[in-house]
Amino acid sequence: MLRPTQRSAIIAVACFFTALPATAHAGLLIRVGDASLAPGSTGTVDVTIESDSLSGDPLANYGFEFRIGTAGLTRLEFVDPQSDSQLTSPNYVFFGDSAATGVVAIGTVGTVVVPNDNYVGGDGTLSGNNVNVPIAGRLLAQLDITALTLSPPSLGDTFTIDVILGPNTFLQDQGFNDVEFLTVSGLVTIVPEPTTAALGWCGLAILGIARRRVQRSQFHVPRLSV
Repeated sequence: MLRPTQRSAIIAVACFFTALPATAHAGLLIRVGDASLAPGSTGTVDVTIESDSLSGDPLANYGFEFRIGTAGLTRLEFVDPQSDSQLTSPNYVFFGDSAATGVVAIGTVGTVVVPNDNYVGGDGTLSGNNVNVPIAGRLLAQLDITALTLSPPSLGDTFTIDVILGPNTFLQDQGFNDVEFLTVSGLVTIVPEPTTAALGWCGLAILGIARRRVQRSQFHVPRLSV
């Protein structure tokens, strides 16, 4: 037989856990990766899609809109047209069942704030069936970016690449039902070219060796001949 105080404590604990909000199931996550780019060069930024469930989540159609944030007066731009190199990657979410197979470009580059700062695209399964997006993730896009612009970036400049939420960004299953998702922005940093950086490190190493030799010669005591 429970005492009245024990019964009241159990009821209070039960009410507390009942009142807790259920853990939200976001479904899928679109993640824009970070990247480094040398001045005057081009590169790619990987965009991945992953599930928050061990069993994965279904996907049959998607659309996306990405935008590059500004860094003062300098510019980073999307290459126009995009190569859509993700279509040939075995890790692409619709690899082997892509409606864009054989299509040169699945999206278009445009201007919203500054030249070529916007990219809109999408794809779907050729079969019309779902694919399962695992928790480990799959490749959704490879964005071609360039620092070779009329207002080229400087060393240390950073640019965000954001997923723009709107009618152009959506995830759907084979029944064209919306799949819930979250997004994460990426950061592109302008850094020295690898060869320049390597030469700089070599120079520092040589300088360090020279200093050590000078220090050793200063403390060297010559032997006296007898």
